[in-house]
Amino acid sequence: MSETLITIKGKAQWTDSAGNEHPIRNAQIQLWEDDVFDDDSLANSFTKDDGTYELKVSLSKLLSDGLWGLGGKTELFIIIKPQNNPSESQGNSFTVKDANSLNLSVFQAGFDFVLANDFLSNPSLYGNTAILNLQTPQNSLKNQAFSIFDAINVGYQYHELVSPSIGALPRLDVRFPSREGSAYVGEPQYYIKGAEPDWKDWDVILHEFGHYLAAIDKLGFSLGELSHQRGISGIGRIDTKTGKVMSKEEGSLMAWNEGLADYLSLAIQHVAASEGFLPKDLPNVSDKNGKPDTFVTAKQHDIDINLENKLDPKQSKRFSFVSNPKGEGDEASVSRILWDLADGKNEPHDQIEVVFNSGVGTVGHVALYRILDTQIPEGSLDKLDDIWNFFVKEENKDNLDYLGLPSQLTDNAKREKLGKIFEEYGVSPSVEKIEEDKLSLLGLIEESLGIKKWNPSITWQLGNNNANDTFEIIVFNEDFSQKVIEKSVNGEWTPDSTGTKGEWKPKLDIKYGMWTWRELYKNPGDYHLVITGRDTDEFTTDSYWSGAKSFTIEPYDQDNDTDGILDAIEQLAGDRNQDGTPDSQQANVASFPKLGAISNNPNDFITLASPNKTTLSNVSVTDTLPLNAPQDTNFPLGLLNFNLENITNGSANKVNLLLPEGVTANTYWKYDTNQGWYEFLYDGTTGAEFQDKDGDGENELVILHLSDGQRGDIDATADSIITHMGIPGLTKNPPINSEKIKAPFSGGPSAVKTTNSYSGLVEIDITGTGQAAGASFSDSFYRFSDSTGSEITPVLANEFGLYINGEPAEVLFPQSQSLPTYSSDHSYSFMIDAPGGALTFGVGDTYTIDNTGFYDIAIEII
Repeated sequence: MSETLITIKGKAQWTDSAGNEHPIRNAQIQLWEDDVFDDDSLANSFTKDDGTYELKVSLSKLLSDGLWGLGGKTELFIIIKPQNNPSESQGNSFTVKDANSLNLSVFQAGFDFVLANDFLSNPSLYGNTAILNLQTPQNSLKNQAFSIFDAINVGYQYHELVSPSIGALPRLDVRFPSREGSAYVGEPQYYIKGAEPDWKDWDVILHEFGHYLAAIDKLGFSLGELSHQRGISGIGRIDTKTGKVMSKEEGSLMAWNEGLADYLSLAIQHVAASEGFLPKDLPNVSDKNGKPDTFVTAKQHDIDINLENKLDPKQSKRFSFVSNPKGEGDEASVSRILWDLADGKNEPHDQIEVVFNSGVGTVGHVALYRILDTQIPEGSLDKLDDIWNFFVKEENKDNLDYLGLPSQLTDNAKREKLGKIFEEYGVSPSVEKIEEDKLSLLGLIEESLGIKKWNPSITWQLGNNNANDTFEIIVFNEDFSQKVIEKSVNGEWTPDSTGTKGEWKPKLDIKYGMWTWRELYKNPGDYHLVITGRDTDEFTTDSYWSGAKSFTIEPYDQDNDTDGILDAIEQLAGDRNQDGTPDSQQANVASFPKLGAISNNPNDFITLASPNKTTLSNVSVTDTLPLNAPQDTNFPLGLLNFNLENITNGSANKVNLLLPEGVTANTYWKYDTNQGWYEFLYDGTTGAEFQDKDGDGENELVILHLSDGQRGDIDATADSIITHMGIPGLTKNPPINSEKIKAPFSGGPSAVKTTNSYSGLVEIDITGTGQAAGASFSDSFYRFSDSTGSEITPVLANEFGLYINGEPAEVLFPQSQSLPTYSSDHSYSFMIDAPGGALTFGVGDTYTIDNTGFYDIAIEII
């Protein structure tokens, strides 16, 4: 005879903070008989995903001795525990335990009920089934434990989706309610402390679960329970728990781990909602207006970190700093960058949605987890710059395909789009403006001729909480396929007064009247400027790219005489060589401003003029001299470069070099890579001659005698082209290292001043006597007579002796030198340490009307 079974079934639910009911899923449920002595277990099962359950017990067991209650009723009770069924969760095991109990026992919610005797004696009359729906009380800790249990259950379902091949994870317990706030504790125990207010804030609970996943899948490196705060860089911050200053290493590790947990909390809920396993209508104190992209803690209800926009208008004033992420040391920057990588191409700065090319559902948040978990080598992921390096480094360029960008984009175009996200959240530098310099030569040209110019200064936000300190500027062509310019600006950029911005002003290059990146004007079109920045303090991060600042180079002007100087510039010189034809219209004449000249005055120009029917080409001047330039010569102009063409093979030619007004020269030096520097003066065949055209004693004209293939032609080959690189100079006057002066006693302490300046050790030879102390006589250091002129034993002259620079001479003595002993011929030789500049000499007496005598002084630099 078959056994008669009694079925008790129904639906178990927990209640959220708004009163909405949600199924208790995958929780253990048991049927017990309430006995006077020991309760008896009758059946055991687990709730299903919709919260339904079904318990079966044999009728014979219910009718056996000891199970009859008083009054003809059987007293039973059901217990539901927040303890999962591992067989339904890839072997994973998790519980919510009562932190207030002595042995951390699992929470349990009990429900009493009775079965009447007539039902038990003849169950066929009632269909053998009892219906019992169970509802946990809203404000009870038991109900709150099931909210937390359901959150963890959702977290495990997310992990099953993103890591389907992973086996059972280490057992996880939640200890609730924690008086120490919510936190994750790692191996070997693996548990989460859940604060009581956070039962209704799944963001916080799943943040701690995110730490658990990161630890299990080795997505970071935990620093333990150090304090952290969104919107503030941990680098250099004082930890409120330990009192120590966090290093760059600690701050960036902390930011990565906390920012990753923030991101995972929201990604879990976002994926759960899209896949249908997130409870519907679940209120969450952080998800204002139902958005799944915000994060707060239950204790700070007025924080609303919007991962989509760093400038969230809902920010409270108290926490407005969260709207300005502080770089790789700030968890807000980390979480927002991760979110933008996965959430879709939905903002101007965010055109990325990562993809993973194996399995189902491999875009967005699922793809990002798989990339972090399986593609970055274990042990290589603990800071934000590891994410940047994974995509951007040249050796990792294949990883750019994970960004989900169109395949026709170049690698650098993909890097730039990633840079936009890092810039948006304060990690990369940010190009603020490309500003045209109104004081530049081109500014004057534009004003006078109305020609389009582009001679900018570049200003940028430093990024990384102003820690980026090493920068490079890259200019790309229109499709990012070519780096037209790649220039380090270290040593050239300057910070602003706030320490938050950098500025770089390019050097002027006369050949194109603009910065040294002349290639831009050779090829008008669209360009993109990116600035990279790295932080070199403590350890060096990789170079984070900014997003691109785009600009257009319009056709600027022509060089109709092909000498290398743009017509618009050369027109300002007019006809400087006064041959009746504007210089800009002559192939054998080139005029260009001297370096640094902010003027359209023709007299500020340098002019080269070669014989008629010859041609000047590739004319330029630069201010950077090759190494080992002569030290005894001043070079008032830069290094001149030009080619002389259309000449007879092997012929001798003269090129006139007309110097700018106020510039003179008495020598000329050449440079080439074979011979280095050599003086190029006229030897009867080749070299430079000098002319004073206006008779003022200054040379204004340099005549260069050049022969094809001879001295002065760099290629030393007779090929109908002379290639020249040289510079006019002015020989420095030899230094004057000595002089003689006479200092009368009647002139007081500063009676006479040297013509020359002196610095360092100087030898002084002095002789002479006079009357300063009344009628008595003294020399440089001693008084040797009384007022009658009779000799006395020499005594120190003090203020009636030698003064240098208004003080007693011995003040300037080197430390090792003593006062000279008395000399009967009153001649002394000693050293002083001259402070620099001219020296004054005299006697110290200031009442000079009755003084007589003088010092003879010889001064010589040692």
